[in-house]
Amino acid sequence: MKREGDTVWSMLWRHHYHIDADKRAFFGLAGDAEDIEGQGHARWDAPGMLFVDTAFRDHGKQYGEGYNTPNAHLITPETEITSHYFWGSGRNFLRDNEQVSLGTAATMKNVFETQDGPMVEAQQRDMGNSTDFLVHKPIILKADAAGVMARRIMQQKIKAEDMNAENEVLEAAE
Repeated sequence: MKREGDTVWSMLWRHHYHIDADKRAFFGLAGDAEDIEGQGHARWDAPGMLFVDTAFRDHGKQYGEGYNTPNAHLITPETEITSHYFWGSGRNFLRDNEQVSLGTAATMKNVFETQDGPMVEAQQRDMGNSTDFLVHKPIILKADAAGVMARRIMQQKIKAEDMNAENEVLEAAE
């Protein structure tokens, strides 16, 4: 994990990652090696843009010479405790295959509607009207470092915005 200004990077390298033969063929990976190189990188930019880049490639190949799926996640507030969540996904393999496009979209929709979405909604229900996840003292794992950093950046930005608004009120009163 690293921070560059208001951007947080989470870099997951998957060296010697096992992938079964059927998936290797589907993803267009050559050979019959038992493992491959992979990555699952994410870039978050304040206030609510996330780019997730998953890639797998045969040993000795460069990024882009294998399976790549870039994904955009865009989150915008609706109310104090609700948001709109938009996502899009791409791929560099079988791009002209309508069945793969429909299957990929159906899988992503299913994952979001039956896993990710319900989990986020349950967390907000448990938090009530609170918008500060960290005050609930969650168990934080090493893999959560980027998310915690993103939340801290947002806290800093909100605090700065509140201070600016307060200064504008004071200046208007003078």
